[in-house]
Parts: sequence; structure tokens; C-alpha cells
Amino acid sequence: MADRTYVIKLSEFSVLLLRPIRSSTSSDSCPIQSSTHSPTTLLLFSNVGQAPTLLPDDRGKAIAIMSKALEHLLKKAHEDGVVAGVIGIGGSGGTSLISSALRILLIGVPKGVLDITTTEVADYLVGGTMACEDSCFDAIIEKRIPLVLTVGALDMVNFGAKDTIPSKFQQRKIHEHNKQVSLMRTTPDENKGFAEFIANKLNKSSSKICICLPQKDISALDVQGMPFYDL
Repeated sequence: MADRTYVIKLSEFSVLLLRPIRSSTSSDSCPIQSSTHSPTTLLLFSNVGQAPTLLPDDRGKAIAIMSKALEHLLKKAHEDGVVAGVIGIGGSGGTSLISSALRILLIGVPKGVLDITTTEVADYLVGGTMACEDSCFDAIIEKRIPLVLTVGALDMVNFGAKDTIPSKFQQRKIHEHNKQVSLMRTTPDENKGFAEFIANKLNKSSSKICICLPQKDISALDVQGMPFYDL
């Protein structure tokens, strides 16, 4: 059987290829060999006239070019019989980049989005520093990509250094993660707002969606004995 390659989207403009290699001593052992496609090398797959050598400064145009390049990369990898699965990882740009490319692969090749840390929704609605946009989840819905979602770290809002937190939040429960990152505990009303935002989005989807809700904690900070623990 040929080696299988998993194409994993790591960030907006880089793709990591993971290739399990069959061991010469054991058929069950598959050490991982990896190679990274940087923006420069991935552009060689753009296949649109003369391949550009540099991405444009405009983020939207850059994502569109990279998405087209990734489509051709996945198509070639599939034709070569080396794709076993595709995993898109995170962010508004990352989702936009991977969602179109997923549709290149035929039925039977695993496709989906796993969103396990939705804390950017809290930042968007409350005013944190790592916020998503109002279009969060839209690309997944429009492309009808299957989604597995959970509410990891949705009990906090991200800020920078503690002295940069807006004055209206200074009396809230704050955890200083380090000198550059401060985390603010959310309130029950804010949590209801997050749930409403996510539910309104996902109710528009016609693809398969699985929402996993933890029975206990949703972050490492709200376990018993930690700063955000409450009953």
C-alpha cells in the first residue's frame, strides 16, 4: 500500500504535509515524516496564468490566491493517491483558505472542520483582543463543510498586559496568564450571548454538525482549585 499523506492547514499561509512511513521492521509502526509548503512553494500550484512569486499585500486577495493554489495541490495529491485526509485548522483566514479546497476531494475522502477553541467569539462580543469577525462560521456554512464544535475556553476574554484592560472591566475577575496576556472571566449573561451567536449561525447550516458540550470544565482555568472555578 502506498504511503498516505495528510495535508494539514497550520496557519493562513503555510501547509504541512505529514506522511506516515511504513517501518522496515514492523508493519504496524508508522513514524511521521513531514514537509512544509511555504507560501512561495505553494504558489507554484496556483496554476492561474503565470504563477505569482509574491503574495499581494491585500489579505483577501492573498487568501484567494493561496486557496486556489491549495486546491490544485490537493487535486494533484489525490490523483497521485497520497491523500488520506484533509484537516483545516483555525482562524477566519484559515477557514476561508481550506473550505474551498476541501470540495476538490471526492466523496469518500474525510472532510470536516474541528473547532475546539471558540474563545474568539467571546472576544468579539465582549471586546477582547483575539476576536473573530461577524462572519465567523460563515465559510463553513456556505461551503457545507461538516463541523465538530465545542466551547473550549469560552469562559474567558483575552486581553494584553493587565494595565491595558479597559477601565470598565478592571473590577472583573482577571487572571494574569503572563505579562503580555490577561484573561477575564465571563459572566452568565455574556455566556448566554455567546450561545445565541453560535446557535444563530449554526442553525443556518444544512451540513452535518456535532456540538460537544463538556459536562464539567471548558478550560484549564475553571477546574476546581483554579482562578475561574465556580459552581
